[in-house]
Amino acid sequence: MAATTLISLPIGVATGVFLSEFAVELQKRLISFATTALRGISALLIALAGVAVIRSGLDEQWLKYLAGFYFDGPTMRLGRGSFLLASLVLSLLVVPVIARATQAGCASLPRGMREGSAALGASAEYTLLRITLPWASPNILTSVVLGCAEAAGSVSVLLFIGGAGSRGVGLFSETTSLAFAIFFAQFSPFKTFRDTISPYQFAAALELLVLALGLTVVALVLKQRYAARLQGA
Repeated sequence: MAATTLISLPIGVATGVFLSEFAVELQKRLISFATTALRGISALLIALAGVAVIRSGLDEQWLKYLAGFYFDGPTMRLGRGSFLLASLVLSLLVVPVIARATQAGCASLPRGMREGSAALGASAEYTLLRITLPWASPNILTSVVLGCAEAAGSVSVLLFIGGAGSRGVGLFSETTSLAFAIFFAQFSPFKTFRDTISPYQFAAALELLVLALGLTVVALVLKQRYAARLQGA
């Protein structure tokens, strides 16, 4: 979730600001269509795109960072996907959420505040950084937390690139998640793994549910709190 946020936050905010403040009508239509299409595309297709990235560079040195690598004695072995690849793939689902929320937050700034800033001699950059973005920050915070909640439970995105996580957690390690562990506990081809994890799969499912529900509640609380502070609501 942290890596996905680091990737998607700057891209999503920049996209939303551009749509709200700088884009002409044709650019708005094209980018809005792209974000809508990206949001509506099947998560399984996005996961298959991640697999295709790995398969396209089997002889390339950089592949190990996307596939997840580990050393089995003197031999380096490649996994099916790393946490880096999973974060890149999940960010395709989170970027449209942040972009739309940022655009809506910037567009909701009262016209009088923009005109007042210009009348006082403030530049467009100053107005954007000191007025528009703080005004839109409740929307941005909410979208980030909701994006994290979605990333936490996106088992379908990790279906083709997830692993057991037996090599530990790291940016270039073989990826896994709570959602995939729950799925793999039931459908893993390895009986030893099923027998080991099965007693804990319901506890993991409860933890995942609490995590997703908790992040959603945090998003709503943050939006209400920061809206009252920054927007005078």
